[in-house]
Amino acid sequence: MFGFASSHAANTFALAIYLWLTFKRRVPGFGWMFLWAAIVSYTRLYLGVHYPADLIVGAMVGIIAGWFSWWLVIKIKMTAIRKVEEMDE
Repeated sequence: MFGFASSHAANTFALAIYLWLTFKRRVPGFGWMFLWAAIVSYTRLYLGVHYPADLIVGAMVGIIAGWFSWWLVIKIKMTAIRKVEEMDE
């Protein structure tokens, strides 16, 4: 009935970290996304569907997943750029 890691916390923190890493240089004030993620996570505690540890683990899973997704996109872009540069030579 209850999940150990909160998927709401994981999803919102993954989105927050990914967008922050992607747009932090171009869009100032993207830190509000973490406040949004924290509020969404708190609602799960308030409604009684998760324990605090569920939210903490969910947030950590989300941060790791968001960072890994961002890193993977950067690596794929760099590989594509290198291939284009090799074709130009």
